[in-house]
Amino acid sequence: MAYFNEKFGMKILEAEYQVVPREVHLRTEKYFYIWLDIQKPFENQLKKLKKALVKLDIYKENLEYIDLRISGESGEKIIYKRR
Repeated sequence: MAYFNEKFGMKILEAEYQVVPREVHLRTEKYFYIWLDIQKPFENQLKKLKKALVKLDIYKENLEYIDLRISGESGEKIIYKRR
């Protein structure tokens, strides 16, 4: 949570650990969730989000969630849902 705050300047209000799907859902102060795979380094997943800031403005978009767990054929994918 501190790493996210440092890199993005946005606070995490809560973290929800989900045992069976092996993921963590972080709820931001902008009230959207970030989904992380606990079997992969969280730093790498958050670096994907940092690169995506050029196309996806997480500070202004009205988002429901951002899914950083998915890996694509041609690199890393980010899936998100607007409200």
